[in-house]
Amino acid sequence: MVCERLKKSGMSWSVAGANKILALRCAVESNTFDDFWEFWAEEKKQPEEQI
Repeated sequence: MVCERLKKSGMSWSVAGANKILALRCAVESNTFDDFWEFWAEEKKQPEEQI
């Protein structure tokens, strides 16, 4: 089912983008979206590491 949705006409996804959408979809379907969103918001507050 996931593959079908990602391969609809005119759509193209990077691996990173597809993984993010998949994580979001899983959180919605498993009723953990609020926890997912809280985690994501906290991650965005953290400064990114410099390599």
